[in-house]
Amino acid sequence: MRQQLIVNLASETGPVLHGASGALYGLSEDGVPGADLLAPLHVRTIAQKPPGGLQHPTGDADKVAPEFISAGGEWILVYLQDSYPDWPYQDHEIADYLTTIKSMVSSLANDPYSGHYVLVPFNEPDWIWYDLKTADPAQYLINRDRFLADWATACQAIRSLNPDALIAGPNEAYYDSRFMPDFLSYGGVRNVLPDIISWHELSPGSLRTYRSSYTSFRELERQLGSSPRLVNINEYGSRRDLSNPGQLVQWIAMFEDTKVDADQAYW
Repeated sequence: MRQQLIVNLASETGPVLHGASGALYGLSEDGVPGADLLAPLHVRTIAQKPPGGLQHPTGDADKVAPEFISAGGEWILVYLQDSYPDWPYQDHEIADYLTTIKSMVSSLANDPYSGHYVLVPFNEPDWIWYDLKTADPAQYLINRDRFLADWATACQAIRSLNPDALIAGPNEAYYDSRFMPDFLSYGGVRNVLPDIISWHELSPGSLRTYRSSYTSFRELERQLGSSPRLVNINEYGSRRDLSNPGQLVQWIAMFEDTKVDADQAYW
């Protein structure tokens, strides 16, 4: 039987967001790449390392902010753990990390572009430091409780220094249907929910599963009585797709349909 593709041109998703045009570590310094590239692409969000971060030699958030914002950019997601030089990040426990967090928050709070920074306290905690993906139910509870306690500690430290700071998380490497209910419940009770919900979509399978994950998340918000939050998929794409326009357009379409911001991981 011949297959048919039916397109309903009377159905609209609203104004174009250009959300999928973001980039992980897309800017290396002020002017590289230049505004002549950024502006036509309508790049809304980027993810960068904090000032003085050791994870990469360039790309400090405060260094790239002037041109990014002048070119129409909105949010700079600052990966605070990128202060560490190694990958995966060295685990020096939360007390040591808090010292680093406080230093970075104070620095960015006094920056002229402070209103555009979104602080990301943890990056991929499902496998870095906390192993939230463990298949052992008992170990999951232990790891979950450690992360949630550290998350609360980090958020409270950030907001004590800068009450206006924006925070994104939990920033897992994938949408975790086991952990997300725990995270939203805990955060709601203790007033440490992030301003922007973030996770990564890095698998070819994301083209099949993302829409259902997004729908599941929004339903979970409703069930828990949580106000709808912005979503940022701050790392997306598989290596095979980001060099293939025919594949990449599928990623762009699903983020545009759901009106979320998203950053290409291998830009």
